[in-house]
Amino acid sequence: MKWIENLFRKLGFFFFRLILRNKHVQLPLNASKFKKILLLRYDVLGDMIVTTPLFNVLKSKLPNVEIHVLGTTRNVGLLSYDNRISKVLCYEKTVSSLMKIRREAKAEGYDCILPLVFNKSTNAGLWANWMGGSKTVKIGWTNSWRRELYKSLYNAQIPSIEAPGDKMTMSQIIVYFACKSFGWKYSSDLVKLSIVLAPKHEQFAHEYYYQFKEHKTVLINVSAGKVSREMPVDTVSTLIKLLTDTYPHCVVLLNATKQDTDKAKHLESQFPGKVQILPYSPDVLNFCALVKLCNVVISPDTAIIHIASTFDIPVVGLYKNSEHHCKEWGPQHSKAILVHPDEETGEVRTIQHDKIFSAFQELNNRFTFI
Repeated sequence: MKWIENLFRKLGFFFFRLILRNKHVQLPLNASKFKKILLLRYDVLGDMIVTTPLFNVLKSKLPNVEIHVLGTTRNVGLLSYDNRISKVLCYEKTVSSLMKIRREAKAEGYDCILPLVFNKSTNAGLWANWMGGSKTVKIGWTNSWRRELYKSLYNAQIPSIEAPGDKMTMSQIIVYFACKSFGWKYSSDLVKLSIVLAPKHEQFAHEYYYQFKEHKTVLINVSAGKVSREMPVDTVSTLIKLLTDTYPHCVVLLNATKQDTDKAKHLESQFPGKVQILPYSPDVLNFCALVKLCNVVISPDTAIIHIASTFDIPVVGLYKNSEHHCKEWGPQHSKAILVHPDEETGEVRTIQHDKIFSAFQELNNRFTFI
């Protein structure tokens, strides 16, 4: 029953309040004595990419403060050469890893923790307390009916009603969150995605693209981790034929995970000389460098769209029927057209090839990349 669930929730938060002893602090924070701030980004690659504008903001506003990031094996590779970040902690989804990062965090003695996984505020609060001590200021994004409960997990809370999520991208929301925390004036001009590549990554990509010379490249992502979010093989095959027939000077590049290698090889064999599978590299920054040099990306809602946005590459994005989701997690730049399914299921796999191709042509008419 609902009332029993609510009772146990209140008892749980009462227990947290006794154990964690988080004292309320007023916003905005006075960071004049802060030495270290920890950002919690324990999710996937795309989430880390849309957080990169915050790195610039924090370093420009707090130049003497060290910025540390807690990530996972799925996203910390993005920060390998990022000199804005003083230290990266990695959660490997094991108990030993959980204990290790706690010891590291306690040794650092963070002044402030910003949990940036906004859709699960309770978990984010627990993570913040796992990584920070009683003197660490933990900021949460909350709503009115949980505000009292979250006083046990956070030292200060920003009401979620203050975040115009229906009008802002996730990158903008993250920067807005920091500005509200520290009392800075928010402006969309502060929001700029950035990925730091080393010369070796740029060289890796240039050596690969040298073979195409005067050809234009269309990068199609055939993987999304879930069948309902991917284009079926027949859809991709027909789309490739339309592209190569209409634009004979273009080469189609396929991005595929290891699980989708057979799918990609089948498509490559159908169009000899016109389709090529992107080379695999365990270094995610090599992949970012490859995306940076293509002319256009066609992809379902995945991290590759955020990589393309970072480097201002035009994008045809395939998204489910949710305007709110598309606004938050769609391409964080203007060179994009989003394609939605007609079916009520809202599954990307139902989007037809002609709809994708029409969006491609419209995008090309606007920006002339092919």
